[in-house]
Amino acid sequence: LFFSLLTSASYAQFVNNGATVTIQAGATLRVETNFVNNAGGTITNNGTLEVQNDFTNAGTFNSGSSSTVKFI
Repeated sequence: LFFSLLTSASYAQFVNNGATVTIQAGATLRVETNFVNNAGGTITNNGTLEVQNDFTNAGTFNSGSSSTVKFI
């Protein structure tokens, strides 16, 4: 049972369905699967966003002057 929980958690995606997500300056949000920002969602990046797989943005994505988006 424990192993199956670990396996299912490793395939989770980051999906924003309408929330406001803020990455603070000096912080890193690392997404080791797909990153999806759906319509109505807002991402404000003042730090670093690292995405391993696909990056899909149908919402609002604001980047600060010192922000970074890395594809890993």
